Amino acid sequence: MTLHVISPMGSLTMTTIGKTFQSINKIPARDTVRIDLEGVTSVDSSAVALLVAAVHKAKRMGQTVQIGHIPESVMQFAEIYGLRDQIASLSVGVEASMNLSNNGKQAPPIARA
Repeated sequence: MTLHVISPMGSLTMTTIGKTFQSINKIPARDTVRIDLEGVTSVDSSAVALLVAAVHKAKRMGQTVQIGHIPESVMQFAEIYGLRDQIASLSVGVEASMNLSNNGKQAPPIARA
C-alpha cells in the first residue's frame, strides 16, 4: 500500500476543485490518499463535497483517506451539513490532537460568491 499526498493550493471552491478531484481519481485501488489542506487559502461548501466524494471513492476502491491540516472554515461547512464528526475522524497529524484548531493559524476565509 502506497501513500499518495495531494496538496491543493489557494482556493478550494466550486471553480477549482476539479483538478484536485482528478488527482484523487488517479490513486490506485487499496492505496492511501492524504489530502493535505495546509496550502488552502479559501473554501466554499464544495471543499466538503470534495472530501465526501473522496471517501465514497475510497470505499469503492478499498482505499484509505486521510486529511491533513483541516481549516476551521472547512469544519464550519461540515458542521452545517452534519458531517463534522465524519470529517474530523479522517484528520491526521498534529491538528488532530489540537482539536482541529488549525495549529494556531488563522483559518482560511470562507469564499463568498
